[in-house]
Amino acid sequence: GGWRGAGGFVQYFNFSNYSAVVEKLDKLHEDAWFDLRQGSLTLDSLFYNGNLQSFLHISFTFEHDFAGKTKVLVEASQLDLTLHDSASAQAWVRFATYVLILGLFLYFVRQ
Repeated sequence: GGWRGAGGFVQYFNFSNYSAVVEKLDKLHEDAWFDLRQGSLTLDSLFYNGNLQSFLHISFTFEHDFAGKTKVLVEASQLDLTLHDSASAQAWVRFATYVLILGLFLYFVRQ
């Protein structure tokens, strides 16, 4: 468990039920999850855009040091589902390029 396999505690939220989210956040606050004595806190979100056919993963990481200073990191990565669409010619060119690169790599490794 934990964020990126680093250990820790994980909580999942279903944002379709607002009152359940608020209740869970209140419970976490009562249990002292939001405290500067913690090492870090990461919030992950996954979004899907049907118009673009892509997923977007965003993570907000709050890292705390012992002096009380908080460092905020924001990371985002996109997964485009149309990148390897077999109906497009561009995808076949990309696939052929992958095969060529892999073939050249194996050729030069054997040399």
